[in-house]
Amino acid sequence: MTVMPIDRALLEKMSSRGCAKLYCGLRWEGGRRISVRVADAVTRTVYDLRNVIPAGGFDWGYGGSAPENLALSIVADWVGENPTPETINWGCRSWRWHVLFKNRLISSAPRDRFVILVNEAGVFYREDDPTRIIVIDRTIHS
Repeated sequence: MTVMPIDRALLEKMSSRGCAKLYCGLRWEGGRRISVRVADAVTRTVYDLRNVIPAGGFDWGYGGSAPENLALSIVADWVGENPTPETINWGCRSWRWHVLFKNRLISSAPRDRFVILVNEAGVFYREDDPTRIIVIDRTIHS
């Protein structure tokens, strides 16, 4: 596991806004990295669900299959699901929400870096554009 540095100002913003998690993507010459920071816990990588959506891993800033994979992985992480090709269907909350999540937050994200914050109520928003929000309540079971 590789740890992405997240600057102190961003962690303070996360704390002051009552954020439960912070999802961050960083692109540099020759690669990109996605990680999630849970409140004051250890930074870890988001589980890659490319076995569900055959994409070339994660990407953002356009509307393709790699951004769709990223959206599915973030939503699955948030709601606590781990879908497989055999179990993914409309009964999975992550599957029902991932396309809207991609269209609202991932596809339009800046290509170099994105930061998505989410509070305990499930309100997701991007640091660069707080007006782009989506609400996913992880306490509701279908």
